[in-house]
Amino acid sequence: MVSWFRDQFALNEKIEAEKLGVSAERLLDEKLAAVPLGCNGLILQPYWGPGLKTPQAKGIMIGFSDIHTRLHVYRAIIEGLGYALFDGLENLQRRSRNKITRIAVAGGGSQSDIICQITADIMGREVYRVQTYETSGLGCSIVAFNALNYYKSIEEAVSKMVRVKDTFKPIEENHAKYMQFYNRVYKKIYERNLPIYNELYKMMEKDRL
Repeated sequence: MVSWFRDQFALNEKIEAEKLGVSAERLLDEKLAAVPLGCNGLILQPYWGPGLKTPQAKGIMIGFSDIHTRLHVYRAIIEGLGYALFDGLENLQRRSRNKITRIAVAGGGSQSDIICQITADIMGREVYRVQTYETSGLGCSIVAFNALNYYKSIEEAVSKMVRVKDTFKPIEENHAKYMQFYNRVYKKIYERNLPIYNELYKMMEKDRL
């Protein structure tokens, strides 16, 4: 979704980034802090693709007013992804009956300090990242070294090859605000709009035939 926003709405940043030799996402992140928590009431549900349990769902963004800019949309995407991940975390805890206390982040988005902090604030838990965002490659290396008997166990390989580089602690005031948006608005979006999603699905189904 970040790539979608970059390609559709961040032409200026893409041009500037090419001149500076950095990524467009880095320039966008530098501007992200200028948008307040909650995006002045703009909330996004990131159903850009169908889910197994929500095949009819569509992405939705509500709360637009004349004060909103494309940077509000960008932060709403980041926060919306955070809400969706928090929803998944709640489901995991409910089904496993275990409390999740720490969150590990990896991948491209984990390179951004502000995105990591937003994630920690939404989750209400510490978020940590290791020395590389390419953790899939790191995991493969751990398995390979263990298979070659370079280490006696996976646990030993992890202790030798993985280093926590940064930890982001949640700001309790921010977490409380995010939970208001999550519980009072975000969690209600799908069910309230399901009849409309179903109608859209039926209409689009005719085009697919």
